[in-house]
Amino acid sequence: MNEERLARASLLQCVGELFTYQGKWKDAEDISAQAADIRRCVLGEEHPSTLTILETRKRVLGEEHSDTLTSMANLAWTYSSQGRWKEAEGLEMQVMETKKRAKNLAVQVMEAKKRVLGEEHPDTLASMSSIAHIWKV
Repeated sequence: MNEERLARASLLQCVGELFTYQGKWKDAEDISAQAADIRRCVLGEEHPSTLTILETRKRVLGEEHSDTLTSMANLAWTYSSQGRWKEAEGLEMQVMETKKRAKNLAVQVMEAKKRVLGEEHPDTLASMSSIAHIWKV
């Protein structure tokens, strides 16, 4: 029974994404909310598949987690698409400031690894990759 409900939630989420693609924002919001409600009911409030609500992600994963930042950026895009410019701008600024802090810390780590391990050491290269990922998210 729960598997059927989760399959329904997945289908509803796909329909919600289709509505988003078509610019049917209100329909997308309604359908996506139904999918989230099913997941919350079946899996619980803090299950990773349920963490589609921004505030829950912030609380459970932290404000600087890449999944939280992705949710914030997605919500900003939705606001922008709906003409809610001020709300979109506020979220985008939060995302950019958080990325900037994370990037600065990652650069410090990478520079230290370069000095200690060398530029071509796998750990140094992994740090460089982390910096690229910060800006990609």
